[in-house]
Amino acid sequence: MTRVLVTGASGFIGQALVRALVERGDDVRAMVRNLRAAVRVLPSAAEPVEADLRHPGRWPDVMDGIDVVFHLAAAIDGPWPLHEQVTVHGTAALLERAAAADVRRFVHVSSIVVHATAHQRDGDVIDERTPLAEPTPAVGSYARGKLLAERLVREAEHRGLPTTIVRPGLVYGPGKVIFEHLGKPIGPVLVGCGRPGQHLPLTSLHSVIDALLRVADCPRSRGETYLVVDDHPIDRRTHVRILNDALHTRYRRLDVPTPLVCLAARGLGAARRCPGLPARHRLPAVTPDKLRTRALDLRYDSGKLARHTGWAPAHHVADGLRRAASASVPRRPVHRVAVVGAGMNSIHHLHALCRRDDVRIVGLVDTQLDRARALAARCGLEAPCFDSLASLCDQAQPDAAHVVTPPATHESLVCELLERGVDVLCEKPLAITLDACDRMAATAARRARTLGTTHNFLFDERFVRMQAMIAGGAVGQVLHVDTRCAFDMQRLSRADDPAAAQRAGWVWNLPGGLIEDLAPHPIYMTQALLGTDATLAHIHRARTGRVHPDADDQLHLLLAGPRVTGDILVSLTARPPAFTITVHGTAGTLMLDVQDMILLHSHTRARGPRALQRGLRVLHRNASTLRQLGTNAARLATRRLHPPGHMHTICDAYYHALATGHPFTPGPADGAAVVAILRQIWPTPHPTPHPPVNASSV
Repeated sequence: MTRVLVTGASGFIGQALVRALVERGDDVRAMVRNLRAAVRVLPSAAEPVEADLRHPGRWPDVMDGIDVVFHLAAAIDGPWPLHEQVTVHGTAALLERAAAADVRRFVHVSSIVVHATAHQRDGDVIDERTPLAEPTPAVGSYARGKLLAERLVREAEHRGLPTTIVRPGLVYGPGKVIFEHLGKPIGPVLVGCGRPGQHLPLTSLHSVIDALLRVADCPRSRGETYLVVDDHPIDRRTHVRILNDALHTRYRRLDVPTPLVCLAARGLGAARRCPGLPARHRLPAVTPDKLRTRALDLRYDSGKLARHTGWAPAHHVADGLRRAASASVPRRPVHRVAVVGAGMNSIHHLHALCRRDDVRIVGLVDTQLDRARALAARCGLEAPCFDSLASLCDQAQPDAAHVVTPPATHESLVCELLERGVDVLCEKPLAITLDACDRMAATAARRARTLGTTHNFLFDERFVRMQAMIAGGAVGQVLHVDTRCAFDMQRLSRADDPAAAQRAGWVWNLPGGLIEDLAPHPIYMTQALLGTDATLAHIHRARTGRVHPDADDQLHLLLAGPRVTGDILVSLTARPPAFTITVHGTAGTLMLDVQDMILLHSHTRARGPRALQRGLRVLHRNASTLRQLGTNAARLATRRLHPPGHMHTICDAYYHALATGHPFTPGPADGAAVVAILRQIWPTPHPTPHPPVNASSV
């Protein structure tokens, strides 16, 4: 059995390669940057290993017992320092370890962009003998990184490491059939430079996987370089027509003359060099050389690969693209969904469910039947209502359910649903005790059901963008996360608002009262940014008596790990209401205003005198705020702006997991991690300050 290491295993090509290796019986070690995300897309027979190319010193022993290495990982976009760190330095470290482990073959996946094509002519044929471009900024960060990485691979070959370089074209497959070479999608229009009759160097995912497996097993391929581009290329016009037919879209191309686009590129290049402007907010690097290359109608020859290994394209390009585009159209099963509980939060779940075409709401259940019927009428639903869970399951027969009831009822309801074979999305906190969380997780595992918890702010688009920026090195190494939440809840104690106190009645039965119901949001968001190493180091609780005389209304937590700290402040009385998360790092700061939907990036260094630096930072911060406010206003006007923490996004992720069979995160372990912190803050339940009023539970 061959032991294989695949880097970039969670990527588009990497996933397919891992599956192919597992299917043919190889022992596969999948090197990924994010272990939690990778386990959802990789086959269970593969061994996932978390290792970031940016930090070789933190790698585990990834080369132990490895025979063959497929190196696919590389930076795709971002500034040059990121490409240099990942694609160049990461490849150098991997080659060094591969040589020390005496691997049998090191297969490096590069790209056809390394060829010097800017000064070629229409109709010229590109093969392995075509000169390479110079690794200068003019070719772009991606090509520059690939060129330097190839140079390192060839040097390793000269030192005795058996290597092979593979240069695929534009790789298409299910879920990836639209490329930037077709143009930038602006509504139904693809805006780009080039000509409709220009041919694209496409290659199918199957062809690339077949080529990689063949070169790894072929003795003749040692020290060789191969292009992988399918025969019979199609032009842009045909490509767009196939997409429209398969995807039922109405794309059309708008071709801008290449000289005009090159002139604009020079202007963008000047704008990028604006002193003091943080790299993330500079305009994209679009060089005239790259644009001229994309405007050429070139041919690519993969004959050498065919002669050496017997490789042949898996499909004719037109047929393969048509199949891939058809496979990209989601065919989602319709889920029979029930909502358990008709309290305040249930309407948010119902609104998110009603907009989905893969969901049919088959029932609502609440101990107060009139309340369930009123909620159904408010949402315009004709679904039947029930007063017991047994009646719901026997008559409506749901295959998924949203449990939106007080936390004390979660364990019994969730376990009963799981036992009946129903997948469950449960409101936070997942339970009152860790033992209850463990029993729910054990039931879900035994019954092979998907149990998720509504840590919905993790799916907020700005929080997702913040995490992506951190992963891309926008702040360097994370040092501290500061989370501030101010909820104006003083109205709950007012005698002139009995309805508010009535609606919030059940929360006073929680060990921490109302603040325990709200604290999970900042806790799980901070945990996501700090990582699993951070533990609770300090707790301070306070009560002002403005919300309830016998309940905490101020909470201050300090989380600490080996390299990071986190600070969480939750207040029920501070005004005005606010929800901010600030991430401090060695290279900058990110500040997310969750409530106002603004994400700001402050860079640590700017050029010029100190006074100019301060002025530029203020200008940049205000300009970024105005830009995002304008974008939010436009999206609000077109009904495309979702409020923070909206249930739509977490429902999208949950039902995608059900449809694909992938694990869902946040799951029972994530919910238990929050409950563990809550129980450290409030170890034992305190006596209920006053009995709950009209609590909705089943």
